[in-house]
Amino acid sequence: MKRRILWLSLCCIIAVTLVAWSCGGTQTGEEEEEEEEEEEEEEEEEEEEEEEEEEEEEEDLTWGDIPIYSGASRVAKGAWSIPAEQGEWSNVEWRYYESDDSAGDVASFYRAEMPDEGWDEIMWMEAEGVAWAYYAKNNEEDGAMFWVSSEEGETFFALMRASN
Repeated sequence: MKRRILWLSLCCIIAVTLVAWSCGGTQTGEEEEEEEEEEEEEEEEEEEEEEEEEEEEEEDLTWGDIPIYSGASRVAKGAWSIPAEQGEWSNVEWRYYESDDSAGDVASFYRAEMPDEGWDEIMWMEAEGVAWAYYAKNNEEDGAMFWVSSEEGETFFALMRASN
């Protein structure tokens, strides 16, 4: 009986050792370090890919339905994505432009072109050298704002695109 228990114990020890060895349980320190380095590199690559995807998501706002004034040059942009409460925009992007044309010409262009792209004009304000407008579409799931100003012969305008 003692021999049988000893033999069973020995078989169990061998079996556990084989299982541990086949699972990598007998790796040397160098092998473990290499695996850890590989895992860290993979995690870093995944994080970089996620950051790139987030940057692309910021660009995912559709700008194809907002015309860009001919001859304008973009001088800056800004964007943010936040968890929005019901009825609020979660993705917002601003683009800033400059033009050699007058504020009135730029304003007339947007007032004429935005409705052609499916935008409903919700509000329009205009004064000498400045105009501001708000547009919506898709039951106000998408919004756009336009602002233009001219000072000392320089015309700047901003476009904002937002979505829920």
